[in-house]
Amino acid sequence: MSNITSWCESHGLAVNPQKTKTLVFSKSKPNSQIPRDLPNIQQKLKILGVTFEASLKWDEHTKDITKRAARRIHCLKYLKRIPNVSKNDLMMIYHNYILSVMEYNSPLFTGISKKK
Repeated sequence: MSNITSWCESHGLAVNPQKTKTLVFSKSKPNSQIPRDLPNIQQKLKILGVTFEASLKWDEHTKDITKRAARRIHCLKYLKRIPNVSKNDLMMIYHNYILSVMEYNSPLFTGISKKK
């Protein structure tokens, strides 16, 4: 942590230990090799709408995206009942309001397989 703090200070950045969180990526359970001077060790961390997990899984992120998209699809079902809403309007709403949630940061997941 001292190396990171030194680098930040030399580049005009300040580290606030109360706001700093640490996520240590590991396929196995965290072990005793993790330095104890790391602040606020987390098991998952949400950054710019993407939930990263220490276990290198995407379960929490997938749950979040699914929940958000499902709520929006539910709203789309009600919009469909409005008489003057055309199929093109519904498609535009779907692409802008639902698909955008599901595809957000999708390039990050390109090439990720489910190999164990």
